[in-house]
Formats: sequence, structure tokens, C-alpha cells
Amino acid sequence: MNEMYIISFNSTHQAIKCDKLFGKNEMDYTVLPTPREITQSCGMSIAFAIEDIDNIKEIINQNQIEYKGIYKIYKQDGKKQVEEIKPKLVVAGASAYSRTIDFEFMAKVAHDNGALFMVDMAHIAGLVAAGVHSSPFPYADIVTTTTHKTLRGPRGGVIMCKKEFAADIDRAVFPGMQGGPLMHIIAAKAQCFYEVQQPEFKDYAKQIIKNAKAMEKVFKEEGFRLVAGGTDNHLLLVDVKASCGISGKKAQRLLDEINITANKNAIPFDTEKPFKASGLRVGTPAMTTKGFKEEDFEEVARIIAYRLKNEETDEIKEECLKRVAKLTEKVTMYSNIKYI
Repeated sequence: MNEMYIISFNSTHQAIKCDKLFGKNEMDYTVLPTPREITQSCGMSIAFAIEDIDNIKEIINQNQIEYKGIYKIYKQDGKKQVEEIKPKLVVAGASAYSRTIDFEFMAKVAHDNGALFMVDMAHIAGLVAAGVHSSPFPYADIVTTTTHKTLRGPRGGVIMCKKEFAADIDRAVFPGMQGGPLMHIIAAKAQCFYEVQQPEFKDYAKQIIKNAKAMEKVFKEEGFRLVAGGTDNHLLLVDVKASCGISGKKAQRLLDEINITANKNAIPFDTEKPFKASGLRVGTPAMTTKGFKEEDFEEVARIIAYRLKNEETDEIKEECLKRVAKLTEKVTMYSNIKYI
């Protein structure tokens, strides 16, 4: 064999656990003694095909297997060589993470292992710009974001990077991936960036977080399990399966029926399939834009709890619809338009 890929473990117990999981998932693998070139590991390793590495990593991460490393073993000039497989790029960013990301720490981990560090801050860009969330600058090599979400601009995107990567990124984006410029979107982005620099935007960003904390308080009072225990930013991830015995998909439907928009979302170690999910993602930016304050979001959280914790009856649905309508009537943004 010219080369093989193996995973070594911190203990024999972890190796046996992984062996059983790979067998259960019908993976193509071989259990073998750990090569002596790999030190400080247990006596068992698992060899696998490189094309299975993504599936293997998923199984390991989902089941919290403790392992030493993944290695490529090959012969060069008649001598056996061992090369630890390390990432070329580490990506930070999430669409359903409710806590503050430590960009400095993640950058150090990436750079110490010879990898570039990229941050997708699409969800938190407005909070970062307002200075109420930690910033990926100057730690990241590349930063991407959308211009809607917490930035509250038009739908679009931005790629920022260190100077040495600019030419390669420009060539990759245009003309291969990007068409002609949309001048109305460029103008809208310029207006968005101007507004972000105003004192009122910082007040808005602070209110987003205050409103999320208000929802956190009520959800906890109502006995809901919150992933990560709460929030530091603009969203919460609620474990509705553990809290109400229903799926995220059903919770989303129940809320849609009373004019509250939220979405099903997978949670860590979810036992449900992604399209069903055990979680519900709830965010505050849009309704903060409409003028909602802490007391309004406390009522939103109470309505959500009332709808999800009770039987699915017409009486409860109608009561929730009335409470939602009462909230939306408070914050009409435009004249001569009635919100449901």
C-alpha cells in the first residue's frame, strides 16, 4: 500500500466506541495497531479511505469521540512518512449561535496550525459595526457578510480580506461568479453604510440585544430549554422538543398560523432529521426596526410559550391572533397601512 489514512485515539475505550459507530454506519474501515511513528496514542487505530473523511469527522463530532489526530502514512524514497492532516482554512460564523464568538482565540488556533482564518459575520455584522459584539478584525484573513440581516441594508454581500489575498479573490469573483453591477443596490448599500455610522444605529443595535435578553428571561420563566443557556446577541435557539415535546417543524407551523415568523432549526446532537429538527430559531432585529422594546418582546415570548405548550385548539389560536394583532397595532411604520 503506497499510502493510507488513519485516525488514532486518546484511549482504547474511545477507539472501541468509534469502531462500533463506524460498523453501525456501514463505513469501509480497518482496525489496526497504531503505527509506532505516531507516539503518545493508544494501541488501536482505524484506517479509512480519504474520500470518507467528511463522513468520519461528522460521526466523530456528533458522538463526541476523543481522538488524537488524523494522519496520512506514505512511503517516500523507501521510508515510511507520517503527516498529520490539518485544515487549510478554518471558518468561523454561524446562523444559529446565540453567544459571542472569540475571534482572537479561533484565529490563534487556525494560524498555529498553518491554516487561514475566515469569518462569515453575516448574522452579526450590524452588531459588530455598532461595537456591541466582538470584531473579527484584525484577527481574520478573510471576512464575508451579507448587507441585510442586522446591517438592515439591501440584499447583497461584501468580501473583505488582507491585501495579499485581494487579487486572487477578485479573479475568483469576477467575471466567473458575478455579473454586471446593480447600481440601485450599490446606492442602497452606500446608504446602509452611512446609516450604520450614525449614533442612532448604535442605539438600535443595543436595543436588539436588550430585546433578545427580554425574550430569554420569559422563555426561562416558562420552562423552556435554551441552547447555550441564553443569548448575547440577536437570536435565541429554543429546544422545543425538550421543552414542549414537539418538533421544530411543528413549532414553526403553529407560530405561522398566528402570524409569528420563526424557523425550525437543528440543535447540537439533534436526534431529529434536519427538515424536522428539534429547535426553533427566534430573532429580534426585524421587530426592533419596527420599534419593539423589551416589554413587547416579553409579550411575544409569552405568546410563543402559550401557543406551543398548550393543545392545538381553535380557541388558543384565536386568542394568540388577537394578542399578536394588539402588538402590531402599536408600531405602524407607514401611514394608511394596517398590519395584521
